[in-house]
Amino acid sequence: MTVAVEPCEPGERPTASPTWSHPVGFRTVTVHTAPDEHGTPFVLRVNGRDVQVRGANWIPDDAFVTRVDAARLKRRVADAVEANMNLLRIWGGGMYESDELYEICSREGILVWQDFLLACAAYAEEPWLADEIEAEAREAVTRLSKHAALALWCGNNENLVGWADWGWRASLQGRTWGGGYYLETFPAIVAELDPTRPYIPGSPFSASTLLDPNKDTDGTVHVWDVWNEKDDTSYREWRPRFVAEFGFQGPAAWTTLFDVVHDVPADPFGHEMLVHQKANQGNLKLERGYTPHLPAPRTIDDWHFVTQLNQAHAIAFGISYFRSLAPYNTGTVVWQLNDDWPVVSWAAVDYAERRKPLWYALRDVYAPRLATLQPPLTGDHRLDLVVLNDTDEACDGEVRVRREMFDGEVRAEARLAVVVPARGAARVALPDHVATGDGAREVLVADLDALGKGFARVVHDLADVVGQDLDPEALDARVEPTATGAVLTVTARTYVRDVVVLADRADASAAVDRALVSLLAGASATFALTGDGPIEADAVLAPHVLRSANQLKGAPVGTPLPAFATQEVDA
Repeated sequence: MTVAVEPCEPGERPTASPTWSHPVGFRTVTVHTAPDEHGTPFVLRVNGRDVQVRGANWIPDDAFVTRVDAARLKRRVADAVEANMNLLRIWGGGMYESDELYEICSREGILVWQDFLLACAAYAEEPWLADEIEAEAREAVTRLSKHAALALWCGNNENLVGWADWGWRASLQGRTWGGGYYLETFPAIVAELDPTRPYIPGSPFSASTLLDPNKDTDGTVHVWDVWNEKDDTSYREWRPRFVAEFGFQGPAAWTTLFDVVHDVPADPFGHEMLVHQKANQGNLKLERGYTPHLPAPRTIDDWHFVTQLNQAHAIAFGISYFRSLAPYNTGTVVWQLNDDWPVVSWAAVDYAERRKPLWYALRDVYAPRLATLQPPLTGDHRLDLVVLNDTDEACDGEVRVRREMFDGEVRAEARLAVVVPARGAARVALPDHVATGDGAREVLVADLDALGKGFARVVHDLADVVGQDLDPEALDARVEPTATGAVLTVTARTYVRDVVVLADRADASAAVDRALVSLLAGASATFALTGDGPIEADAVLAPHVLRSANQLKGAPVGTPLPAFATQEVDA
């Protein structure tokens, strides 16, 4: 509904004076933080209904913000909607975005979590700064409160945990640091100017100043030890109620990155590459991250694919685990949806608006209906089938789970009765004779057709790529060029893991409709490439375009890294 307001004197009819009009949405938003037996939950409620948040952090979409127009913002929000997201968090280290972004989110059904713009630092509270901060906050709340998408105000990004855990107190030696803004100034402004919306002092935040702000049993957490220090399997060391930040890096699409990086020879540690790396020691962290899981790359082409693939694997691993904790866990907000420069970063969509493999992983793992195999929370069996149903329709039926060889031979199977309520979850133990197998040659498969529409087949690898006997020549492919691209059909002779088409390497204008497709023996899949015109078959079938995890077990593809410059590679 749109409301129009025309000013007039009391008792007079409106004249041709200037009017104000704006779409209005009617809804209530609250945050439930009543303590339970585990600690303090963080539950976003809209119109009285709990929302299982499937979100992403948002940063300015260009380092030169005046280049961002409404059309670009609309495309970014489409990236969120099409990845099954329902919330964007406007990060406190960025900016209060233009009204267009909030209007687009309102139309598309995307909730907005808005940080006040104080992030990762101590801020003086003396009048010379406090007056400016209060004025800016008042202007922001006044301007943005009219947007229906706006669901939550947050006092800061990581300043509470900085004060508690990062050694600030010793450095500040009694000086002010910003606590008054988060606990007094901002909540008072919101209560005055936007009293229908909830406010939290910061993120991470544990709902009490007496608790560690990043305590996983209370409130929101930011999980950064995995990217900075640990393997992605360490996500399972956390039992978070709500994850407001976590991420893992991967490079931008090949064309995006190498349009601006011109090291000769191309090298992950070349000068220009490192200038376009967003993290301290980022490429070393990438190497540490993929080493336990994927074969070490010997070419720049393989390095690019391995690091993109590992980014997708790491985040999918984390989200599927966090979601499996529902209803204890009520949301994940991945870092980050978008990017402001052509770089190696945590983004799912790069600066040139190309979707990385991570984006496709997010679309899959953020599906409203999701099934995943996870270690049990209790008991001594090996795996549980966890079925999540974030829809208004309950579902029940018999799920067939089987363990099969890469060549398709079924070695064990079970049929599990599953009942999942609307907006609920179910967890069923998988018999050990099915769950226990040869990770080098077998996978687990769960078919959920009996539960109704919306559930994808589960293909669960029992080992990392480095530990699997994957055939690098197992994929047959054919291409039919079209007026606007090409259609690729692939068929697996034995199990093929993570088929990815790097469409921009076939044609710089091209995008593809799916990625990270794993195929059982005999199965086929179709990929639609769309660009500015026909794409020739040879371009699509090139080994640096049509990729898979299996391919990493064969000859290296592309230009050798400096350390391997004398070895033969597959062009």
